[in-house]
Amino acid sequence: MKPGNVYFCTSEKINSKQINLNPPEDMKSLSKHLNIIILLAGLMIAFTACKTKTEQKDQASTNPNIHTVSVLEVLQSPSYTYLKVFENDHDYWIAIGKREIKKGETYYYQNGMEMKNMESKELKRTFESILFVSEFSDQPNFAASTPATPPAGTPAGMPAGTPAGAPATMGKVKVEQNTGIKVDPAKGGITIARLFADRNKWVNKEVTVRGQVVKYNPDIMNKNWVHIQDGTNDKGSFDLTVTTQETFKVGDVATFKGIIALDKDFGAGYKYDVILEDAKKVNK
Repeated sequence: MKPGNVYFCTSEKINSKQINLNPPEDMKSLSKHLNIIILLAGLMIAFTACKTKTEQKDQASTNPNIHTVSVLEVLQSPSYTYLKVFENDHDYWIAIGKREIKKGETYYYQNGMEMKNMESKELKRTFESILFVSEFSDQPNFAASTPATPPAGTPAGMPAGTPAGAPATMGKVKVEQNTGIKVDPAKGGITIARLFADRNKWVNKEVTVRGQVVKYNPDIMNKNWVHIQDGTNDKGSFDLTVTTQETFKVGDVATFKGIIALDKDFGAGYKYDVILEDAKKVNK
């Protein structure tokens, strides 16, 4: 018997049939083809990943509101994540809702608000300038993302990622008019509608306004932020924002005396058309 051959025996008579078990040439060819297919599949996966990254960069570059940044430093606090990022040849600090961030990775954000000399008691340091970011992701497609749940301490009316030091009444905050409010003006004071209608007349002047508190955010930027309404309306302007050291609760009817400022800009497009600053409560 020769190695590599199989011999079959029958009961009638012994008749050997040799069957060759050596691998045929077509099996070697099939193995070679499989290796080529695996190699091509790997190349296609790499190409697809590269194409996806290119598409992300193109999407970010075509949307001027999306910033593409590289993370240089990560500082974690109990509620927020502070990031030193690099963009367009300079670095700066941003703050987002607490999450895991990888140093050296590329991220995208939009919608931010700058604050100057912001003190973080948790980190025991003061940031000369920091941008509070509400939309931050490792993908540039923010339209498809699901809004995050705001962490504890996020100011009312602001999106997740806004640190507690940010004014909750900044920007285009939507406050509905309470049609049930009817408050008479204080003696020597003016109505909210008149203030908005003649705003240029009152700029940098002390005015007295009486209204009902419809929103209150205490201890933000060392001030208390109050929204008041009195039932009057000038072309859709019916809500006045007031900054004060006095404390209130929603539903209080109070008289405020302070200085009127126009087009108060806090950076990143967040500003008030009219705001009553450093107001004091008048007992009348």
